[in-house]
Amino acid sequence: MLNVGDVEYAIEFVREGQFGSGPESLHEKAFHLLRLLVANHPFVDGNKRTALATTVLFYEMNGIEFRYDREVKDILKAFGTNANEVSQSRVTSYLEQHTDPLDEDGDSAFDRTSEE
Repeated sequence: MLNVGDVEYAIEFVREGQFGSGPESLHEKAFHLLRLLVANHPFVDGNKRTALATTVLFYEMNGIEFRYDREVKDILKAFGTNANEVSQSRVTSYLEQHTDPLDEDGDSAFDRTSEE
């Protein structure tokens, strides 16, 4: 790990915000988690993979399944090359469109539909 402080900052920002403002919705929090873990480059290698895995787990811990597709690769690459140019509203919309609630057993609506 290159910088533990960058990981701590990402978690703290998602949890508390900064200077009295911060992400409010779950999807805004996921956006910033992805952004900060990729753009701040806290790991020697695997920043994009770690950011994606962390976001999947973040959603799961909040009862949501994140069903990402190939477009997420472009989003992660954009965060890694020029995070300031990434549209928060576009990425948040992507996140909203690719998430579904999990039921009490931890199964997604997608899984229940395919079993019927």
